[in-house]
Amino acid sequence: MLVLLHPVFLDAWATIVDIAVILVALASIAALALIAMLVLEVLGLVRQVRGEIKPLVDQAQETVRAVHGTTEFVTAGLVKPAIQTASVASGVLRTISVLRSGVFHPRPDTFKEGE
Repeated sequence: MLVLLHPVFLDAWATIVDIAVILVALASIAALALIAMLVLEVLGLVRQVRGEIKPLVDQAQETVRAVHGTTEFVTAGLVKPAIQTASVASGVLRTISVLRSGVFHPRPDTFKEGE
């Protein structure tokens, strides 16, 4: 162990440390360059996704408008008339059932024979 403390070996250790510091600095520069490239790629990806999502959103909004128009058409042209027809039919059937059940009795003096 004492041999490593000799001035010749201390100069060698200093050189090894200097080389290690230089290698670490080069590795740091390379890592920084890779991180910069990664950031640029992410920015490009974000731009591309924005460009592709806008047409999709526009198409989805157009589809929603079409569905809304279709539901309004079906409601106005089919559902409302069906409800009105069903309600009139129900009223007519109820009127017929009331008249047939005998709940509605004409007054006896209304239909006198001979007059």
